Amino acid sequence: MAKQEMVLDIEGLTVSFDGFKAIDSLNLYVDKGELRVIIGPNGAGKTTLLDLICGKTRSTEGRIRFMGDEVTRLAEHEIVRKGIGRKFQTPSIYENLSVWSNLEVSFPRGRGVFGALGFKCTPDVRERVEAVAEEINLAQQLHTEAGLLSHGQKQWLEIGMLLMQEPELLMLDEPIAGMSVREREQTAELLKRICVNRSMIVIEHDMDFVKRIADKVTVMHQGKILAEGPMETVQADPRVIDVYLGHSSAIEEPSMLHVTDLYTAYGQSEALHGISFEANANETVAIMGRNGMGKTTLFKTLMGVLPSKSGRITVGGSDVTKDESFRRVAKGIAYVPQGRMIFPTLTVEENILTGLENAKIRRIPDEIYALFPVLFDMKRRKGGNLSGGQQQQLAIARALVTDPKVLLLDEPTEGIQPSIIKDIAKALNEIRKLRGITIIVSEQVLSFAMDVADRLFVIEGGRLVHETSRADTDVTRIKQYLSV
Repeated sequence: MAKQEMVLDIEGLTVSFDGFKAIDSLNLYVDKGELRVIIGPNGAGKTTLLDLICGKTRSTEGRIRFMGDEVTRLAEHEIVRKGIGRKFQTPSIYENLSVWSNLEVSFPRGRGVFGALGFKCTPDVRERVEAVAEEINLAQQLHTEAGLLSHGQKQWLEIGMLLMQEPELLMLDEPIAGMSVREREQTAELLKRICVNRSMIVIEHDMDFVKRIADKVTVMHQGKILAEGPMETVQADPRVIDVYLGHSSAIEEPSMLHVTDLYTAYGQSEALHGISFEANANETVAIMGRNGMGKTTLFKTLMGVLPSKSGRITVGGSDVTKDESFRRVAKGIAYVPQGRMIFPTLTVEENILTGLENAKIRRIPDEIYALFPVLFDMKRRKGGNLSGGQQQQLAIARALVTDPKVLLLDEPTEGIQPSIIKDIAKALNEIRKLRGITIIVSEQVLSFAMDVADRLFVIEGGRLVHETSRADTDVTRIKQYLSV
């Protein structure tokens, strides 16, 4: 295809941060009307590439042409006006305004001070708002306050706000993160629909979703393009399997913990809204959020302490959604609740042995005391006479003797001194190394989460609103979520 038929033409693009090349001599060509998906391991440079295209980051070398025009050195707002729209992972909408108003303020004629002052909702504006609302599945929610939408609907609304500007190229960074299964299906249909008259670049990790939407797939690794082509070709490439998929059947392998479209309610009040996430064997995942956002509710639902209203939970491929708590323990879930909940009148040794109540051999494994040597020294001491940090180590030890596949830890650093927090982080990393188990941690202390977690989710209002790897974590953004 001739270059004049391309919407995006990138050649020799490089950007260095303190000598590290995040993007290294990259060439990328996107055709008009094409839906390109970019995949790759964490830290491959995917988001940095979008930052360069939209002008958020300046390149060290190379050039970017859009519709034949050089845009490499243009400011972000100039690139937007050229026809490039970019959506970040977390929805950026006006939550106190209606869906209609969010779309209306995005109409291009309202740009700039004078444009905003003279802006009127003329028939062409109303027609455009209604057409876009229909396109993004929100025609029935036009007068609903945006903050009341589901997480998926908020994602669609932000896409709609970009569509109001009629971009030639739309760039979406992990658009289905935190969505329910049904919302993911609807989003796939939406993207295929709106790509008919424009080009699109999507960053995504969900391989099933990628297969549904992609015209062509680009695999990035270490700032370069590793492979490119149809999904079937890329998926079979030995290099891609080695650095990203793991092995040829990796995308079909069930995760150790798989949570799908989970809803939980206290009476008539919904507390969890369509929670979906996966965690693999030998992986630690942190669920972060302020108090009251749904962390403990999620953990209690996973453990069966609270019944789910709908959704599905599987452990190692086994459905535990309807199981009582003791059956979930037998299937491999162990839970350390917030506040430790140890038996204060029992000794350390007796507390640990309660985790072996149904075991054939009621003997504490040596590795437990190796992980928490302070417990060995205090095994005859009453649990109520331990410090908060020592009680937390005891609670974890009691959970570990059940030999779990999945370990749930709710706020393990709460009320604990810094030196003990470091000991717990070290022990969790050692546990995972020795046993290869899945660890899910509910946490508010970002430094602790960064020490132990491979991936971090943020929960807000009972919804997962942000997902990132440890390597790609935007500390400032996470702190904003955690601040009051």
